[in-house]
Amino acid sequence: MDYELRLSLDHLRYLAKRGEKSMGQFSWITCDTKEQVVNNEIKDVYVLVPKEFGKENILEQCYDGYGNFGNHDIYDLVADWNKNYVTIENLIKPDRERYGNRPEDEEFFKAALEEYEKRCKALEDFKVLSDKKMKEKYGNEFKRKIGISIACYNEQNAVLKYPIKIARLKNSVYEKCSPSDSDPNQGWREE
Repeated sequence: MDYELRLSLDHLRYLAKRGEKSMGQFSWITCDTKEQVVNNEIKDVYVLVPKEFGKENILEQCYDGYGNFGNHDIYDLVADWNKNYVTIENLIKPDRERYGNRPEDEEFFKAALEEYEKRCKALEDFKVLSDKKMKEKYGNEFKRKIGISIACYNEQNAVLKYPIKIARLKNSVYEKCSPSDSDPNQGWREE
């Protein structure tokens, strides 16, 4: 079973235990107006950028649902912003109690634990290796995977030094806004 599939199975079990829907896309509630960021809707939203990183807020006019904002991957950004501050404590370790008692459940748990250990190693390497070395060792998506590993859930994002903050208003300021919560509807309007 490959990394993404095992991570997805672990993720689905985590969501099921919490009574949440399975995730196919990423979306948020804006930190300033508390509005849903709707997938594929033409409506401006802004990724707020911490002043320490010296850029203007990033405009996205039609969010795609996959973490792309103004030619930036939100998970690449959050990984870069928090590179010097995150530890393995920011990762969610698989909990054996979340897995069933069938023989195959032990296999799933062991696979999830193995992937967790790989994520820990990648996070530790991220803190000391260049992006070029990280790509060689972990592939082109290494930074996105680290960002997802540290900021996918509200409780993870909230404890980061530089959490994800997405706003509806152009003049919103990173330092004055709380972290954006995940959208329970994953960017899709309820009908």
